[in-house]
Amino acid sequence: MQSISSIDLIDVDSIFVSCTALKVIDIIETLESKLSTDIISSNQAIIWDSLRLSNINQKIDGFGNLFKLH
Repeated sequence: MQSISSIDLIDVDSIFVSCTALKVIDIIETLESKLSTDIISSNQAIIWDSLRLSNINQKIDGFGNLFKLH
């Protein structure tokens, strides 16, 4: 969390965390709130896409802004 929260966010629309070994899903919502930007991890994106492909389109709280989209 400290590494991500130390990023200079001037002119940044969002942050993508590509490493699947980082357990970031549990802190994404906290970081998004603290940094005032969207954060998407590769694992989170795969889960989101899998849910959509399974026709599960409801909002899911607790895992970041991506899961709040329909």
